[in-house]
Amino acid sequence: MTRQNSFLDLVEKSNSKFKLQKPVSIKGEVLQNDGKSKIEEAEILVDRIFSPKKISKLMNEFYTNSNKLKNQVKKEDYENILEPYLMFLMVKHFSDVGEYFPVDLEKQINLMDKMVDTSALIQIFMNFEEREIKKINEEIEISLSVFEANQEHLEEVKGEAKKYVRNKDLVDWTWIHSVA
Repeated sequence: MTRQNSFLDLVEKSNSKFKLQKPVSIKGEVLQNDGKSKIEEAEILVDRIFSPKKISKLMNEFYTNSNKLKNQVKKEDYENILEPYLMFLMVKHFSDVGEYFPVDLEKQINLMDKMVDTSALIQIFMNFEEREIKKINEEIEISLSVFEANQEHLEEVKGEAKKYVRNKDLVDWTWIHSVA
């Protein structure tokens, strides 16, 4: 086997772990026509190992939509919605039912609320491997660290710009920073 074929074979074998899924049984109480409750079950498949590519897609969707949510809901609602929304996105990106989830944010929140109320969301979430959930937490921590570092730099630049504005030397400041 050539080196190139050996390499490609290794990549293919290593990538196959991201296709491993396990069945999860979800139970829900359903009201029947006669007014009595009945427990019904549905089975889904969840990823055993989260692929970096899917994690990246989840994070992009989470940050994009959380910014939209911040502008659409009250502050206290926003803070209460982030955790279940992240769990919802994990189900969307790491299960076989996620491809049927809506793309529209308002419809996603509607479905998420129903999944929270019926306990389907927590039932699925509890079946993800703890080490895989930690990967998502680590990604969030890294993103927050980068954001905070950028925020500090932005504050420095704003402070410097304010000095020049006070001295009416903004043109000079802009020219100096465009050359640097």
